[in-house]
Amino acid sequence: MKFDIIKKYAEELKGILAPVCIRIEIAGSIRRKRPESKDIELVCIPDKYRLEQLLNNMKAHSKIFFVKNGKLYKQFKWSGQIVDLFICQPENWGWIYFIRTGSSNWNKKALQHYRNIYGFPAERDEAGDYKVKASHEGYLLSVTGEKIFTLEEQDVFDLLKIPFVEPEHRERK
Repeated sequence: MKFDIIKKYAEELKGILAPVCIRIEIAGSIRRKRPESKDIELVCIPDKYRLEQLLNNMKAHSKIFFVKNGKLYKQFKWSGQIVDLFICQPENWGWIYFIRTGSSNWNKKALQHYRNIYGFPAERDEAGDYKVKASHEGYLLSVTGEKIFTLEEQDVFDLLKIPFVEPEHRERK
């Protein structure tokens, strides 16, 4: 869908969800201002009970149809749009907002850069995954496996030791 149209849908849904969230922002290709987007990605810190209550009420009135309804990730259809809702805590907001903004190529390079500057071992298991994880369950990890709090997206850039890059420039860097 064209950027201007899907951004209006995203802003409308953000407005509906905002009263039951401590914080909510549009992420993904819309935040990167891509000319076309296939879905709406939102990152939120919810008032969990109130968010669940609102989503269940929307479902009961056929305003949304859940595809996935997990604790930290929900995917549903709303107004004909596919919506990915990523749920985080204040202490991992920056990391989740960073990775959910993308692009996936940007994320891979950023995580590899992080692994390189902090000396993560390069050994991989039989499946090809790194034996020492740099990210797990919504948190960036230290080389010793401790969760690193990233209250803001800027915290991630600071950890990467690079200046902030505007979302629309995160496509192929």
